[in-house]
Amino acid sequence: MAGAGSTGGSAVPEPAWRALRSLDPEIEAQVVTLATCLALAEQRFQMLFEDVLPRFAETPDDLSGEADVLDRVSRELGE
Repeated sequence: MAGAGSTGGSAVPEPAWRALRSLDPEIEAQVVTLATCLALAEQRFQMLFEDVLPRFAETPDDLSGEADVLDRVSRELGE
């Protein structure tokens, strides 16, 4: 993995890099695979969050329809 041997521009702290370099190559490859999977999952979550969040921000200008439904449900429940 390019740049994995140095910390230039990395958000990973130096002690973490030292620990990774001390691992045997097989475990190091597994750690890199796990880190890659986590990074992809984080990226997908961020894309989903950016797609869904604006939908929650959208509110209809006229909420009277929703108020009517709530009133009718309350009456039917006897509240």
